[in-house]
Amino acid sequence: PVARALPERYLALLVTLAVEVPVALIISSGSHDLKSLIGGDRYTLLMAFLPLTSAISGNVGLQASTLTCRAISHGDCSKASYCWWLWTEVMA
Repeated sequence: PVARALPERYLALLVTLAVEVPVALIISSGSHDLKSLIGGDRYTLLMAFLPLTSAISGNVGLQASTLTCRAISHGDCSKASYCWWLWTEVMA
């Protein structure tokens, strides 16, 4: 399974790494200023929510891509009806 899964996921993992490393550097470089601005306890609480926020955003992205692929494969979404389909999904 690893020999098959690694090539399929390698690019996605590299893109994720390329996006997350600068975010981590930005957070770590400004952490002292932020900590002095909001206080140590609030800073700790804020940092505790970062993994949760990242996990939720990942799940939302996966669900959105799954819904889109499913809509295309079942014929619910076509070039002609894409804007209408997107509008109904966003408003749901």
